[in-house]
Formats: sequence, structure tokens, C-alpha cells
Amino acid sequence: KTYENLGKRLDEEYGKVTSQLAQTVEETRDHFFYNRITNRKEKKAMMAIVDDDGRTQVITRLKPVVENEKVPISLAVVTNRVDNRENTLTLKQLKDLENIGFNIVSHTASHPYLANLTEEEIEHELVTSREWLKENGFKTYNTAIVYPFGSVDEKVIRIARRHYKMGVHANTDRLNDSPINTYSLDRIYYNLEDGTQQIQYVKD
Repeated sequence: KTYENLGKRLDEEYGKVTSQLAQTVEETRDHFFYNRITNRKEKKAMMAIVDDDGRTQVITRLKPVVENEKVPISLAVVTNRVDNRENTLTLKQLKDLENIGFNIVSHTASHPYLANLTEEEIEHELVTSREWLKENGFKTYNTAIVYPFGSVDEKVIRIARRHYKMGVHANTDRLNDSPINTYSLDRIYYNLEDGTQQIQYVKD
């Protein structure tokens, strides 16, 4: 390709580089949560914060943490409840939260006990939720499925592998250790009453 002058060529090359850089930054943010969890070469201990159900209390309790401490938090959303249930975050609120640093991930479409469902019903729950997140522009739409009630068995995990990059339990009161079981990630429940003790346990 020929150019009228050097300036024209440099402008075009600059445009290509900045476009590629923007795409790289976006991809890095999209997969931050996934990569940090599954990086088995990580030497340091790490803690990921995941909040279930997408309740409106997120605005007063967790939003200040992300804004002030710059700590990323993942919200596991029951997609059928969005804009359809009281005390549940709206689509607009979820988009605003994503923009300040939250990761919006799947907590199924209707919050069932997945292990009690048929394979077709499990597929519907996981795909419907993932597609809702994707269609509404959430960048981490296929990063994680958080199993409602921790209800999971081999068939749930097999189907989850088709549609998500990891699967997270509700509450097992166990820490994750190497090698990481990507579709059976353990969690420790946290609440305001005894949270300090729980954080100390995780640190120890």
C-alpha cells in the first residue's frame, strides 16, 4: 500500500496500534477473575469476593468497597429476577456496577437445585442465564456459574463445562488448594456478625 506522505502512513499505523491496545485491555479485564482463579503458578494466597442473588443491599454494602478500596467483587445474578422482583438489582444498576469494577456472573436463570433437574432442564438454566448476560453486554457473561444452594453433581459439572469457564459452590466452608478444581471451587460464607473472625481464618 502506498501513502501520500509519511504523516498519512504514521496516522494509519497509530490507529491500528491503538485499536489493538484497546482490544487487549478489554480482553484482560474480561478474563481477570477467571485467570486469577485458575492460575496454578500463583505463589501467593488470594481471596475472591462473590456475592449471590443480586440484592439491592449491594449498593450500600459492597459498592463502597469497590469504589474506595478498588477491590473487584463478583455478583452472581439470577437473571429471571432482574427487573421482575423487589429488592433485586435492576439491569441499569447492574450495568452501573460493572462500570465501576464489579464482575457480573451467572447464578442460573431461576435459582433451582440444579442436581435435582434433568439434563435438559440444567442446560436451559445455564444457557438462558448466560445468553441474557451476553445479550445485555456483560463482559464476564461466561466466566462463572455459581451453583444455587451448592447443588451440583457430575452431570451439572459436565454441562457447566460447555458454557462457563468455572463453577463455584455456595458455601462449603473450605479453602481451595492446588491443584484447583475449576468447576468445583469452594467458598467460605461471610456475614457482618462474625466476618472479622472468618477473614482471620482465611488469612491464617
